[in-house]
Amino acid sequence: MIKIHTAPTAVEIHNLKNALEHQGIACDIRGEFRRAAVGELPPNECWVELWIVEDSDEEASRRIMSQATSTAPPSWKCPGCDEVIEGQFGKCWKCQHDRSHGVDS
Repeated sequence: MIKIHTAPTAVEIHNLKNALEHQGIACDIRGEFRRAAVGELPPNECWVELWIVEDSDEEASRRIMSQATSTAPPSWKCPGCDEVIEGQFGKCWKCQHDRSHGVDS
């Protein structure tokens, strides 16, 4: 088993666990209830941990977690003019088609 990530809140760890399990990677959460010890222990010692079961899944896990925590929406291809538009834009700059009509690229 490998500790793959730690975070001060369980919410982040549970989201990452869901992303990994969705891709077939077995993982486990540890230390979820350590928050009660803050003050008695240093705060970073009370963080929640995400562990993967198989060491061989480390590279894939890191890639999946990176994608899961990325805040940039995916780019899309405009069906009207085939222009690739960055994900944060909802309308094609060239022909004004809405993103809802576009295809993710």
